[in-house]
Amino acid sequence: MKRVKKRKEQNSRRALLSVYYKEGIVDFAKALARLGFEIVSSGGTSKALQSGKVPCLSVEDVTRSAPMLGGRVKTLHPKIFGAILAMLTKEHEAQLKARGIKRIKLVCVDLYPVWAALVSTGVTVAEVLELIDIGGVALLRAAAKNFNNGVVVICDPADRQRVIDALEANGEVGYDLRLELAGKAFALTRYYDSLIERWFAEQQGRVVETITMERVRTLRKAESEDRSPSELFRGTNRPYNDPLAWDKWTFVSGNPGHVNLCGGDNALAVMCRLAEACRVNFKGRVPHIAIACKHGNPCGLGVDWQDPSKALERAMFGDPTAVMGSEVMTNFVITGQEAAVMHVVPKRAWRQVGRDFWGPDVIYAPAFNEIAESLLTTRKTDRYLVANPALANPTMPPYEYSLRQIRGGWLRQKAPTFILNLDNIQELIGKKRLARDEKVTLLIAWVVAWEGVSNSATLAKNLMLIGTGLGQQDRRGAFILALLRAETAGHNPEGSFWGSDGFVPYARRKEQGDPPEPVESMIEKGCIGGVLPADGKNWPEVRALLEESGMFVAAVGAEHRGFNRH
Repeated sequence: MKRVKKRKEQNSRRALLSVYYKEGIVDFAKALARLGFEIVSSGGTSKALQSGKVPCLSVEDVTRSAPMLGGRVKTLHPKIFGAILAMLTKEHEAQLKARGIKRIKLVCVDLYPVWAALVSTGVTVAEVLELIDIGGVALLRAAAKNFNNGVVVICDPADRQRVIDALEANGEVGYDLRLELAGKAFALTRYYDSLIERWFAEQQGRVVETITMERVRTLRKAESEDRSPSELFRGTNRPYNDPLAWDKWTFVSGNPGHVNLCGGDNALAVMCRLAEACRVNFKGRVPHIAIACKHGNPCGLGVDWQDPSKALERAMFGDPTAVMGSEVMTNFVITGQEAAVMHVVPKRAWRQVGRDFWGPDVIYAPAFNEIAESLLTTRKTDRYLVANPALANPTMPPYEYSLRQIRGGWLRQKAPTFILNLDNIQELIGKKRLARDEKVTLLIAWVVAWEGVSNSATLAKNLMLIGTGLGQQDRRGAFILALLRAETAGHNPEGSFWGSDGFVPYARRKEQGDPPEPVESMIEKGCIGGVLPADGKNWPEVRALLEESGMFVAAVGAEHRGFNRH
């Protein structure tokens, strides 16, 4: 056992323990007692400590006052709060002595789980009100307020051992740790109060949301120099356990900029949605996936069921020009072999690509081995590597809503959760049965159309994205651009699948000299299938043309249109 520094007051220190969740509290109390603390506890905590053979005083022993109002008033007493709030001054010390109050130097408290009642159906007003913690919140705030006078406050069980370690090493808890723990206590009470405020608003027919953030890091640069700095914040107002939240990524090499992280986040949305669609359509299986994004939109996407290098190669060749300076994301570890694929352009393709290296700026992956890290950062020193092991099993985010900041406020809507299930489609057009690789190719066309900037049209062929028309103001223009980009990149649209995030307004061109409508273009180019919403006043005519074409088309419900990122 570590030796503890002796202090005159060590054997007179007092700690107050009052927790709803009892796990670990007995061991913590024993450690405090071993360090010379006198334990004060209330209610169920006192019973738990007595069962664990930990000597303790009850709150009633200290206050000489029994709980009242059915337990609503227990700790709210000068002998408790005076003991916590007293400053280290002669005046305060004299007042404590005159009233027979002994200082409380450590407060370990959690709160009644009102959040469980707030989301429960059928809960009564009386039940919610009974779970609103008054004494616990007051104890946390009092102890946090007085951290500067040596009081330690603990509201998170994960911090108990940190406090014990500090006491064993130094005989006291240092200023920096006390400051940190005080901040956590105020953050917890703020969050707790925000939940209660939201519930009270709901009872009046109002909606109140609290948004709080904490800065994680300053990024390399903003979208433009005159907008610097760009800073990454994490949300702190919801207890989400999201392993893919950006504050949980490791910056292996370098510090990406604002644009890079935006591209990474959009790639992550595509990755997670495609992975979930594969789980749904292939009995839980997810292939190797590689995505390249440029300025917030996918410019390459490749998959392979066996070889991750092939998935990467397909992503690189989707749009060889656009992939330069892109953000690349994979759901597999990058070894030397994969690093070589995304670094060096095959000699056979030098003429097509116009250079001998690919040149992505940022690579996001579950991990990088030493060879990969060395290869990817040697020739291009401003390449950034970012890792998160959770990317090996990408999952949809746990958020119910998505927010968009607008001038003076926010827009809120349900987060996009629609997953294309080819066994559960509103209308399946065409009799063709798709093979496994055809299905996943159709999913590629769908996910990029649904996650890209609207209006969007996409083309996918042979397990890769070959063309995109994203962020367009009209449907026909989106399809024209998708075909143009595919052919410019050296791809033949014949045999491809297309995706459209919105309905096609017309089946056929009105006059012979008019440009073809989207479905006509897909037929002329030899596409074999696609996905779109079954919507629009001319849907019967569009549907008839699709049936006539012989294409396999998944027509999803109009409510599932893929409009995105407005």
